[in-house]
Amino acid sequence: ISGCGEAEAWRQAELSDSAEAYREYLEAFPDGENVAQALKRIEEQDYVTANERGTAEAYGKYLAEHPDGSNADAAKLNHARLLFEEGKDQGDVAKLQEYVDTYPEGASILDAKHYLNVYEYAANITIDNVEVKEVNLQGDADGLKDGHGIYAQVTNGGDRALTTCQIRIQW
Repeated sequence: ISGCGEAEAWRQAELSDSAEAYREYLEAFPDGENVAQALKRIEEQDYVTANERGTAEAYGKYLAEHPDGSNADAAKLNHARLLFEEGKDQGDVAKLQEYVDTYPEGASILDAKHYLNVYEYAANITIDNVEVKEVNLQGDADGLKDGHGIYAQVTNGGDRALTTCQIRIQW
């Protein structure tokens, strides 16, 4: 595009129809007659990319670059939902904190604060000496071993009493 005149550069950008090509056009012709169209196509394609990736990070990037874009409202809904879901499912304190900071009136704010509290406190918990043993599921010590029991030493190094301890086991 840099070696072309503006009309040819715009034609090349349209043929390529990629955000990168439109950005190259804008770099070469920041005051060109197709600036508005280029900006619109970049915003549209950045939103398509965010949808394709389907992550909080992708929607966050779209919103950082296009806070008032034509798809900003939908992107905010997706960003909020994914920040919460990814934070909760992955135990990601940073994502949960970003959700709380960015969407203080969000639909999942109470749950986000709860999980944030749980995951921050989790650093105080250690799990050691994990063992898998065959057991009788009816609790009959002399009965047939028809299942597995998982045993572990759970230590709370924090200053709160544990009322519930949930452990996810993937077998």
